[in-house]
Amino acid sequence: MPSAPRSLRSLLSLPFLLAAACTGHDHSAHQHDEEDMAASLSSDVTLSFQGVVGSEAFACGRSFGSGPGMFQPADFRLYLSEIKLLDANGTEVPVALTNDGKWQSDRVALLDFEDKTGDCTGTSETNTQIRGKVAAPTATYTGLRFTVGVPFVDNHQDRAAAPAPLNLSAMFWSWQSGYKFLRAEGKTTSSVPFVAHIGSTGCTKDGSGQVVSCSSPNRATVTIPLTDPSRQTVRVDLAALLGGSNLASPAECHSESDKTECGPYFKALGLSFMGQANTQSVFRVQ
Repeated sequence: MPSAPRSLRSLLSLPFLLAAACTGHDHSAHQHDEEDMAASLSSDVTLSFQGVVGSEAFACGRSFGSGPGMFQPADFRLYLSEIKLLDANGTEVPVALTNDGKWQSDRVALLDFEDKTGDCTGTSETNTQIRGKVAAPTATYTGLRFTVGVPFVDNHQDRAAAPAPLNLSAMFWSWQSGYKFLRAEGKTTSSVPFVAHIGSTGCTKDGSGQVVSCSSPNRATVTIPLTDPSRQTVRVDLAALLGGSNLASPAECHSESDKTECGPYFKALGLSFMGQANTQSVFRVQ
């Protein structure tokens, strides 16, 4: 049978080409619709924090307290991770951190309340907010949950090659090959020092020098009531951290699990100490 002329073959194939084009367009449009829907279902979240000393705002260059316990701060910084909002049923709604290349990676955020004035020795810039997104925003929140610490996967790396905010030498322990999750320092007016460096200890390494485990992870999980993230502020209370310490004598702690001076700091953060469970008192919402 003779073949159809080329022009006829072109006409016969046209419906198939149009159908394929339409199918491809529909698939592309559907994909874009899904992406737009996912974007519309996500919501920006900004969590605000404030360093305080009891009822007063934390500030470098001034004294707090009274009598032999009067002190001047020199540092107040901490890492937070695994941040989640809690819905009306108590279900966790993870906050995906916005990587800003300075204060936040996609897993860790640094809060910095000191400004390098007075006796403070950190950085001149401060950071009191954590920004991110929730994939399924809800109209009602009941709480906030986070970890004071750096996840194990990020905690034991080459600090010099680490991305911000894990590139600060002042927040790293070379002797534990890990980070100080919280760093609070200062001295009394009688020049008696206090040091609270909280981080993982009892860490062991493999043959290549890589940390494989830590007997005392010392990551505190904190859960506090929070109903309106856009309006409420989380207070981080240095007075509560120091409340159980005798500042008339040196109160230095580098997260030793059996050192008496560490007890008040661990208890205030809700970390177990010498087998005793504790309830945190450092974080509250007002």
